[in-house]
Amino acid sequence: GAPPLFHSHGLCNGMLASLRGGATLVLLDRGAGDDASPDPPFALRCGHVIDLLQRERVTLFPGVPFMFEALAITGRHARPDLSALRLCFSAGNFLPERTYRRFLETFGVEIRQLYGCTEAGAVTLNLDPPDKSDWSSVGPPIPGMEVRAGREPSEIRIRSAALGRYLQGRLCDEDGWFATGDLGRQDARGRLWITGRTKLFIDSGGYKVDPVEVEETLLAHPLVEEAAVVGVADPNRGEEIHAFVVLREPVTGPELIAHCRSRLATFKVPRRIEVRESLPRSALGKLLRGQLMATR
Repeated sequence: GAPPLFHSHGLCNGMLASLRGGATLVLLDRGAGDDASPDPPFALRCGHVIDLLQRERVTLFPGVPFMFEALAITGRHARPDLSALRLCFSAGNFLPERTYRRFLETFGVEIRQLYGCTEAGAVTLNLDPPDKSDWSSVGPPIPGMEVRAGREPSEIRIRSAALGRYLQGRLCDEDGWFATGDLGRQDARGRLWITGRTKLFIDSGGYKVDPVEVEETLLAHPLVEEAAVVGVADPNRGEEIHAFVVLREPVTGPELIAHCRSRLATFKVPRRIEVRESLPRSALGKLLRGQLMATR
């Protein structure tokens, strides 16, 4: 039970799932951590979380990408016995390949991805066997859930009794389909991949730029630890692409821009790159892009 219970991921996939399954839910103490503060950040709780996973023989661990990243870094040298852990699944944000690889190398456990939304709860879950898995997929729809997406990225639409009456006839169309605002694609087996958000796109000189693609390109640089990309109003171009990075070691802005130019179309390359000590995030690890734009 690491994700906060005030968020749908912690509430539905942690507490309610445990109640429905008759399982024991191991919760973190509010003050558990390596400092004396009453509510320390998750990064300071990692040692305690790993101890709980090992001592309580935890079998299921729902989390979010920044939790798995922090645990992989903390456990790199400890090598705890997590042999009881049969399923880790990530939700709430995009799972970077680097995080997936680090966690697998550290603990020998693959992270599966779950896709859901507050309006409907869990939508899809990747439960492919290890020899047939694709870590980047969020899996096929769970029982009772219908999903529509094209072979090429398009807006994901879902239909289910779980959507609730308050959505019917308001946010859903006449056939009961709800447009999520997420972009994705499906294969012939019904497995879903999340590729972006419709509302995140930056309009740069008439071109649509997905900030997640630019962020992943920056994260591919070995000296970049975190990255965030936003659109900033520009009188000539509509929006200018502005990037914020947290570095492992010093590297210049021109070097990072050259790195992007070698991997991205010209119109996707950031015009400015700003170095920060940290990036603002919510309790669930989501980037608070609005705060970055307000402080630039």
